[in-house]
Amino acid sequence: MPGSMLEFLIHATTEPQPWITVYNGIEYPGEVIAGDAWDSRWGKPLAGDTFFRIVFLNTAPDKPEFNLRDSRTAVCLPGRSLDLDSGPLGAEVRSI
Repeated sequence: MPGSMLEFLIHATTEPQPWITVYNGIEYPGEVIAGDAWDSRWGKPLAGDTFFRIVFLNTAPDKPEFNLRDSRTAVCLPGRSLDLDSGPLGAEVRSI
């Protein structure tokens, strides 16, 4: 298991990597995955003692269509660029 999430993302592979999280003193095994494009096998139901799957995609697909067959799977997409030329949020970010 990688030592930290940052280490995982730096040395990412497209294969599921074991990950353990602790909640209320109980360890929950899961897996994390990083990839450039969606792979349909990541949407399959979890097996065994796996409690969660988190998929980090490096690029957002044009039309995201994920066939997730297990509600314990999460897909994380990169955010869109912030338009600093419009709206009050852009002005706020520019001032910072």
